[in-house]
Amino acid sequence: MGVVLVTYNNETHIGPALDALRAAATGPMDVVVVDNASADSTVAVVRRDHPGVRVLAQSENLGFAKACNLAARTLDTELVLFLNPDTVVDEDALWIGTEAMRADPSIGILGGRTRYPDGGLNSTCCFGSPTLWSALCEALGLNALAAGTTLFNPEHLGGWDRDDTRDVDVVTGCFLLIRRDVFEEVGGFDERFFLYSEDTDLSLRVRRSGRRCVHHHRVGLVHAGGGSDTVRSAKLVKVLAARAVYYRKHWTRPAIAAGTALLDARVLTRLLASQLRGGPHRNHWQQVWRQRAAWHQRRVSTA
Repeated sequence: MGVVLVTYNNETHIGPALDALRAAATGPMDVVVVDNASADSTVAVVRRDHPGVRVLAQSENLGFAKACNLAARTLDTELVLFLNPDTVVDEDALWIGTEAMRADPSIGILGGRTRYPDGGLNSTCCFGSPTLWSALCEALGLNALAAGTTLFNPEHLGGWDRDDTRDVDVVTGCFLLIRRDVFEEVGGFDERFFLYSEDTDLSLRVRRSGRRCVHHHRVGLVHAGGGSDTVRSAKLVKVLAARAVYYRKHWTRPAIAAGTALLDARVLTRLLASQLRGGPHRNHWQQVWRQRAAWHQRRVSTA
């Protein structure tokens, strides 16, 4: 198995992530860390404590998709696991995932069930496809008001606690196990996505190739989440910008216009509500709204 981790200021998390990988290994494993010009000691930690891990240290931040593709080109393994550096895989996770993939050739991508460090469910391991309906629900806040329903919270698959194995639309990049030949056949990650939505795009292309994306509830791991992107407003701007790139790639012109307008509405409704209520969230939504040009441009900013 080949394993790819993309790091950016992950000195706190990368050690436990690599320790867990080593404990979970069931055979030869080629682990590659692509460091996107971290300003902390991430690279030093890997080289000091895990000399068997290959480190591709970059002089600039390539973004997630491009860094993953760079590492994948150096691998010659049947399976490739893209893994976030702020994860800790269970000891049997790699074995269960590998066996499931080898037993069922129809599976193109396999994901696992993620937990927060306190043991609670982290539902971001898989999603439903973005649609105009899901964009409308998010713009109106219906996904929050009725979070436990798939009707009004369709992307987050509301009401499902990820406790069974089933086909899903999107397996997220925190733990994404894919056949290397499938990854190469569909062209890898689309590097137009600097960060976020690249896994949504890849999952769609894999499903269009006739393979399945599967959430496997027995493949367990802890995923802290947000390990390298701690500024809330900046993160949301990147998420919305990446979503707009997805719309422009896969949707019709009328749907793109509607989807982009709904991204505006998603922020504007929160901004207006925060101004009426007052409190600390008002400044956050003001910052996001001022940066709305990010999801109206044709690419995700690499700045």
